[in-house]
Parts: sequence; structure tokens; C-alpha cells
Amino acid sequence: MSESSPTPRPRTRGRPTRTCRFDVRMTEAESAVLRAKASAAGMTVSEFFRAHAGQVTVRNRQELRDLRLEIAAVGRLLNQIARWAHTHKNRYETLWVIEELQVVKEAVTTLIQSSTRLHKGREEG
Repeated sequence: MSESSPTPRPRTRGRPTRTCRFDVRMTEAESAVLRAKASAAGMTVSEFFRAHAGQVTVRNRQELRDLRLEIAAVGRLLNQIARWAHTHKNRYETLWVIEELQVVKEAVTTLIQSSTRLHKGREEG
């Protein structure tokens, strides 16, 4: 992304000269959306970027992938335990396992809800 004018603008007193540039590649559609948002805010694209740069929360995608894999592993384990419990319905151990599964289910539900709230909070912040 390059916003350059044919003649340099005069330097405003007290404000540092902006010498750093970023070259960003995007599709025409992405560019149009970005320009429309900047225009709607009454800003140039550069001003829009500067105004919003401190408000961006970057998610660690690898961390999210790892979390999804862990949750999937827990799900597979719970399925195996549930299958065992259904196979051995008349045993005392089965009742105990089912009670413990309920505790695990509540803990996993709480974990998912708190991570969802944290994730949404990061997106909004």
C-alpha cells in the first residue's frame, strides 16, 4: 500500500517526520473495503492504519491450533470412556465412571466458555 503525493507536504511543527513505510499486498476487494472504511471515518488509508494500529489484537494461530487439537483429544477420550460405560452398564464401576464423566463435562464446558469469552474480549479490544 503506497499513498504518495506528487509534492511532499510541509512538515508540521512539533510532529516527528514519518519516514517508515509498509508495503501491504491485498486483493482489489480488500483494498476497496479498506479505502471505504477509511473514507467513512474521514481519514486517508495511512491515517486509518495509524489510528487503529494500537487497537489490533493479534492471535497466535499456532496456539489456537494446539488448543483445538487438545480439545479434540479430550473429546476422543470421552467418547472411548462413554463407549466403555455403555458396554458395561450393569457394573458398579460404570456408575462411578459416569459420575466422573459429568465432572469432566462440567470442567470442559467451563473451560470452553472462559476461553470463548477471552477470545471475544481480544477481538473487541
